[in-house]
Amino acid sequence: MSKVRVETNEKSFISEIILNNPPVNALGSEMALELVNAVEQVKSLIEKRKVRVVILRSEGKHFCAGADLKERLSVAESEVAKRVKSIRKAVDSIWALKSPVIAAINGVALGGGLELALAADIRIASLESRMGLKEVVLAIMPGAGGTQRLSRIVGLGIALDWISTGRDISPEEALKAGLISAAVPEDQLLEKAKEIALAIAENGPVGVQAAKKALREGYDLPFEEALEVEWAEYLKTIPTKDRLEGLKAFSEKRKPDYKGY
Repeated sequence: MSKVRVETNEKSFISEIILNNPPVNALGSEMALELVNAVEQVKSLIEKRKVRVVILRSEGKHFCAGADLKERLSVAESEVAKRVKSIRKAVDSIWALKSPVIAAINGVALGGGLELALAADIRIASLESRMGLKEVVLAIMPGAGGTQRLSRIVGLGIALDWISTGRDISPEEALKAGLISAAVPEDQLLEKAKEIALAIAENGPVGVQAAKKALREGYDLPFEEALEVEWAEYLKTIPTKDRLEGLKAFSEKRKPDYKGY
């Protein structure tokens, strides 16, 4: 049985990457490889202008409990770094997608599971969920981008607190810190994710992708340099047919029919 699958609705321009490795979607080497392949499939659909938004979610009760520790126990010390690198590759592949990614977190998102969610652009969680980078409890540390992405989202002090204590983070605390943008009852989680995805997909995909790139690349730059990144991305939107379609639709008081170019 496949541990990761892709479901795409080309009518709404939304792809869902679905984790399906019960009971807790533990990230073993096989699942990490399947995740990379799933992301490549979605990447191809984005390039073909068939997908504008991606939802990363799970099947079952939990988003992802992190690395498969049972598998890790059987791995020789010389192989550990290779296994962790495979998870990092999967996380980085999500981070590299051009279109926005929404992570819908249910159950637990711990360790590598939270690192997966951190690679998304927007995170929402169920009110029943719990999150955390708990690697220090096992005498290791986050190794798939967790220290860098978390600190850029919630700030250095909060990130150090959460990571060094290894404690669970409630959805209420995550919302207050800006880790997630919404917390909803579990039975409304997928509906909320699709609501956000549809709102994004209705907009001009060239502009959305350009804005994402400007935000990402400009974030750590000095302000004046960041403005230049923004301007370079803005210039890419000017010669597009979608820009003219947006103006025409506004003038005619109708919904625009964007094509992605």
